[in-house]
Amino acid sequence: MTTTIIRVPNMNCGGCQSTIESELAKIADAQLVAVELDAKKLTLSWSQDATWPAIVAAIEGAGFRVEQQSG
Repeated sequence: MTTTIIRVPNMNCGGCQSTIESELAKIADAQLVAVELDAKKLTLSWSQDATWPAIVAAIEGAGFRVEQQSG
């Protein structure tokens, strides 16, 4: 599994968090590990069955920007 910290600069509230969680839940083999709402970042673990483009598309398709920090 790969663990990636993703900065989502326009994730501002619990509703934003829920929307992102719902979209990521649709991706096979992607598991949300932690959300730091104040820091506007999330930690995601994913296997090679879940692709980085699919992860980005899920978050951006919900109306959020993605900035990969590490992983």
